[in-house]
Amino acid sequence: MAWFTAIKKYYMAIGFHNSQPVGKGIYSHGCIRVSCEHARIINENSWSNKTTVTIVA
Repeated sequence: MAWFTAIKKYYMAIGFHNSQPVGKGIYSHGCIRVSCEHARIINENSWSNKTTVTIVA
């Protein structure tokens, strides 16, 4: 899996990564799938305990 990055708060983590196929009958593991280009940008431009992430629903 290329360019994996996770955001974590308390006991919950969400991963960002490139679009990899998942197993038969599995639709999602809860991660956010993005293009390889966007996964690389997120990975290379975020740092633990320094990057602030705001999630808007």
